[in-house]
Amino acid sequence: MTCEHGLTPDEIKVSDLICDAFNAYNKLPSYHPSEMAEVVDAVHRWQAVLMSRVVRRTNPEVFPIKS
Repeated sequence: MTCEHGLTPDEIKVSDLICDAFNAYNKLPSYHPSEMAEVVDAVHRWQAVLMSRVVRRTNPEVFPIKS
């Protein structure tokens, strides 16, 4: 089952966990100037993986699902 925006309930949970992890990490003291940029990049990579799941599910003829 997917919601109207395309994510399944489990994918929404993962998205929420990504946000929770970012918010928790953001509260830590920084030890390097590029640290936060690296965290943001990691968050964006996770989000891209989630987006690709929606794209594959809705367009399997273009982006095949490979199990």
